[in-house]
Amino acid sequence: MHTKVSAIAAPGRAARGEGTNPARYVVVLVRIAVLSLFVAAGCGATLPQPRFTAPPEEAFVSVPYPPPAALSELIPPPPKAAGVVFQDGAWVWRGNYYVWQRGGWVAPPPGAQLAVATLKYLPDGRAYFAAPRWVDAKGRLTRPPRILVPSVTPPNEVTAEFQTGR
Repeated sequence: MHTKVSAIAAPGRAARGEGTNPARYVVVLVRIAVLSLFVAAGCGATLPQPRFTAPPEEAFVSVPYPPPAALSELIPPPPKAAGVVFQDGAWVWRGNYYVWQRGGWVAPPPGAQLAVATLKYLPDGRAYFAAPRWVDAKGRLTRPPRILVPSVTPPNEVTAEFQTGR
């Protein structure tokens, strides 16, 4: 028995009354399934990340408005060093405006944790912001690890990082 499957027929074939080959239909389905697996595997990959913690209360400063949305960063290949993790870029408050601080591959000190950038609002609506910072196991501020390989901001992103003197 031959079943006509016109849903995958080339445009015009179903109108001419031509059926499709069921074996070809199976081949198309297998190709779609394999492609879906590759896409899912690519989306499921994760970067090695630092251990995270909440920022200490003294890290928060009053800000008049929240930071912009995070910028896109292109992640370079990791360096050939043991224990490296990828630290995301983040906005940092500079007194009157936010500046994008680029992320990259770092080798954190043993026991160090990254307190990520955090925005919080008080019940009266005032905003407070804590820039990202590295802390030791007891929550004390520690020297941030040196970025071994920085991430790259795509050319379509413009930030104050490139517009101000350093």
